[in-house]
Amino acid sequence: MHLRLYNEQTDFVYIAKWIRDERTHALWCANLLPYPLSQNEFHNYLIVQNLKFSFQSQSETFQNDKEYDGAYVYADENNQPIGFFIYTVNEQDKSGFLRFIMVDSKVRGKGYGTAMLRELLKFAYEKTGVSSVRLIVFDVNDAARKCYEKVGFTAMENALDAFPYQGEMWGRVLMEHGLEK
Repeated sequence: MHLRLYNEQTDFVYIAKWIRDERTHALWCANLLPYPLSQNEFHNYLIVQNLKFSFQSQSETFQNDKEYDGAYVYADENNQPIGFFIYTVNEQDKSGFLRFIMVDSKVRGKGYGTAMLRELLKFAYEKTGVSSVRLIVFDVNDAARKCYEKVGFTAMENALDAFPYQGEMWGRVLMEHGLEK
């Protein structure tokens, strides 16, 4: 298993299959992208967010001015994605931030999410030089929250009733993983 940049030509088809319903979609992207997810809208979002990703061929990369801000996949031994996330670095406070974290629905609950998080934390601390990594998870997403806690993320803030979804109000939990010294 390894981390690599998201490839627009080969990887979207996998990610689109992981999002089987509107609720999963909302939990994943907070409806920042329309449902159902289209490849064109997804790639335009990555470009507007100024994120690196591979396109046209594995050797070309959409460039941005930040070395590590990008869309990444966690790939298996056949280089097929089993996880996805967006990672950005705040140079001012030396923190990393994770968004759009998802694992293939076929392998959830089998330890791949934990393995991906451990690998990306290693990447964040060793390659990008951050001292902490943060993420936001909806309070109704118990499985994701437990996975984050398992690798050492702790809740910093909880914003109740922060996101309306089909008659429900979801809270947002800001979580942080700090570099152990």
